[in-house]
This record gives sequence, structure tokens and C-alpha cells, in this order.
Amino acid sequence: FDCASFDVGDEDGATVENRKVSYLSSSYAIDCNTEEHESYEAYAIFMIIVYVAVLPAVMTWFKWHEHQRSASSAIGLYKPSFWWFDTFDLFYRLTMTGFLFVISQSVSIVRMIASNFIAIACLFVVTTLRPFLQESHNMVLSTGQAVVTVTVFCGYVMESFEDVQRNFMGWFLILMNITIVVASLAQQWAEELH
Repeated sequence: FDCASFDVGDEDGATVENRKVSYLSSSYAIDCNTEEHESYEAYAIFMIIVYVAVLPAVMTWFKWHEHQRSASSAIGLYKPSFWWFDTFDLFYRLTMTGFLFVISQSVSIVRMIASNFIAIACLFVVTTLRPFLQESHNMVLSTGQAVVTVTVFCGYVMESFEDVQRNFMGWFLILMNITIVVASLAQQWAEELH
């Protein structure tokens, strides 16, 4: 969808529209004013609708029916009242990866601030609700979301302030991600010993 337009003056051609030519920003070899590109755009719109609306709706419908059949007994990893948590998690991931471009396509600082708020809100949700049956899973989820929140915040700091020591920040993030893996393994081993 991201095409760059160029003014061609008085030139004419099959792909000139309103005295401009348009090429895909990531590859100027792809002309955006062709029927082939328009068909790829239509396909992309269709797949966005399928992935963002249809698949989550179908997944939620199946989860709801599974929850109804189980009659409030625990099936799977989640507590019975949190049968919908997979859908929540899917929408959280879609929001953090794709929806932020809808919020602000040109101003990255707005997207970064929004992603910080979304990550903090999700951290609050997972630490408050604790949707998993096993407490170790809840701990891994909460710790993982905390790591995501800190990582997003560090990205915001690195982009906003030029005098930040990027090497230190990079090593801090690596250490933090290794720590979550070690802590998760230690938690699992401790549960197995008890």
C-alpha cells in the first residue's frame, strides 16, 4: 500500500495518472498504477479482513461452544471463566504489530507512545486476571509481558533521546530476556520438586 508518487510533467504513458507515476516505496521496480498491483492490493485487503475479523470471530465462536459443552469444568490451560483469553491475546498482538500503523502512519512517536500505553494496559490485565490454571504459567505470562513493556519503553527512550547509551541499553535488554528464560526454568523445576 505504501507507494511513492513522482511528478512526470507533460509525459504520457499507460501508468501515468494525473501527471504522476507511482511506485512501491520498498521497490521502485513495482508500478502502483497497474491492474496487477491493484489486484494485489485487493487481495491484501481481503486477507486483512480474514485475519483481523473472520479468524478471531471463528476462533471465539469455537472457544465459546467448547466452554458451553464443558459446563464450567477446566478444559485446556485457562480457568473456565477465561475461555476468551486466546482472543484477547490475539487482538493484543494484532494491535501491537499492525493496528498501530492505523493510529498514525507518519508520526512514529505517536505510535511509540500508544504502544507503551497498550503494553502497560496488557501488563495490568495479565497480572490482575491471572487467567491460567497453573500459577507458573501466570508468572511466565506476567514476567513476559513485563519484559515486553520494558522493551517497548526502552525503544521509546532510545528514539526520543539522542544521548542515551545504546550499547548499555542493548546489553540491558539482552540480560533481561535471558533472565526471564532462566527464571521460568527455575520456577518450573521448583514446581516439579514439590
